[in-house]
Amino acid sequence: MLIPYDKDQNEEFSKVEIEAALVGLLGEHENELRYVTQNVFRYDRNNDGEVTYHELTNFCTEQHFGEMAIQRRHRKGLYSQGSKRIMSQEEFGTTINAALAFIKMTATEDLIASWFKVIDLDADGWISYEVYFQFLKYYFGGASIAALDTINVRPKGDKDGKNTAVLSEDQKFMLALKDLNPFERFSRIIIDQLKAIFFKYDYNKNLVFEADEVRDILEKVFELDGSELSYIMMKYFSLDASSSGSLTFEELISLILSIYFVEIVFKRRGTSASKLSELKLSFEDFSSIFTEHCFFIKLKPSQEDLRYIFDELDTDHDGFITFKQYSDFVRKYLGNGLDLSSSKYKCELDGVSAEEYAFVQAIWDELKVYFDKYDVGLKGHLAENELKNFLVEVLQETTERELNYVFWNLFRVDSDSNKEVDFNEFASFILSHAGEISLQRFHRQQPKGKVSLDGAEFYLCLSNAYSFLSTMPKEKDTVATIFNRVRGEQPLVSYAGFLNWIHHALAAKYKKQ
Repeated sequence: MLIPYDKDQNEEFSKVEIEAALVGLLGEHENELRYVTQNVFRYDRNNDGEVTYHELTNFCTEQHFGEMAIQRRHRKGLYSQGSKRIMSQEEFGTTINAALAFIKMTATEDLIASWFKVIDLDADGWISYEVYFQFLKYYFGGASIAALDTINVRPKGDKDGKNTAVLSEDQKFMLALKDLNPFERFSRIIIDQLKAIFFKYDYNKNLVFEADEVRDILEKVFELDGSELSYIMMKYFSLDASSSGSLTFEELISLILSIYFVEIVFKRRGTSASKLSELKLSFEDFSSIFTEHCFFIKLKPSQEDLRYIFDELDTDHDGFITFKQYSDFVRKYLGNGLDLSSSKYKCELDGVSAEEYAFVQAIWDELKVYFDKYDVGLKGHLAENELKNFLVEVLQETTERELNYVFWNLFRVDSDSNKEVDFNEFASFILSHAGEISLQRFHRQQPKGKVSLDGAEFYLCLSNAYSFLSTMPKEKDTVATIFNRVRGEQPLVSYAGFLNWIHHALAAKYKKQ
């Protein structure tokens, strides 16, 4: 539709040709023409006074259909929540079709609904104006697959490059993947972008990732909350704050993407782990996972590629894929064939929930904060006087008898007998000691012969033991889950069962002794 306005047929548009196209094709008013033309030249990347076909198309799809369409409707008060700069699905569809009307096209209600579902990230029925602009750019504009299909980087005979399209970095990235099959392109789009992101967190520039760097990636890139973060670090990485282990990029990306797309995404979607084996995914489900839940990368896999991949996975052509088909696909193309069930990546015990793992890790994380506070100079260990300060100020062990008891027992685990305690020795002992003392104090107040705890008493003993930790008050439901697991088919947890959980789960982080 633009070609007739390229009067000299040089595949570039001068100011006169642009104005003719704006009036004839897009119906611009004469009094707005100067302003609109100035906006077109924002897309003139080489500032030669002419815009290419691609630059003018990008203006139409990104600016004319986007910012300018919204401005006109916003000024007329046509958005019910315009003061908040947001629009509903109905308003989104009306805006899109008002823009498309200039080129005699209309988006169906079903298509509008499918687009809106993808870009309404929090599923609250509203999107911001900014999200609308980004939608246009990545679905229709310069960053879309469709735009790349029309680009000739340098036509034959164009020796001086005059007619060469000036590509953005996003376009160059996507163009480099254009000849790959949809499966390979899907993998490269996600992994290549994450590679650049991950190495921003390689703080010491040693080309591998240590515990603190992994935690920052999970928290800042994938936006894992405290519970998710503790669970993943403890269950799969075996990297805590004192760990000296490291992972290569290839190891890290395979592990994180397998965990994220196979576990975390479904947890966030409200699907319990016990229901995953029965789960079937529609194309809409599949598509939203790699758009809505890929918020951490700028360029997303295209809908065309996702549809092709889904149809290949849907072997019985019923419009659904099983969770196994989905997870096998993720592990093959994003996880490099990683088997998360391997003992190399799991330290779980039967029946231990993600919430329990996260609870235990959160307690260890809080203890590390205390350890660092009392470790003057951050030496990596506590001297006897530093440990005493912790016991007096935090645990309020103030009598000579109490302190002697603690030191005598603690330094039995001091492997080199230098009266310096590292973090693992410190945390393991403090958790065991506090749990034992709490149970002893509870028992002294009970009738003779009592040897077991109900749910409320189980929680009381734990909360009294670790009252100095902020984790405890927030985790009552998790403690109830732990109580039910520990008691098994019995109505109560014995004192021995309570101490066994303290020693072998909480204080040892499920590691076999």
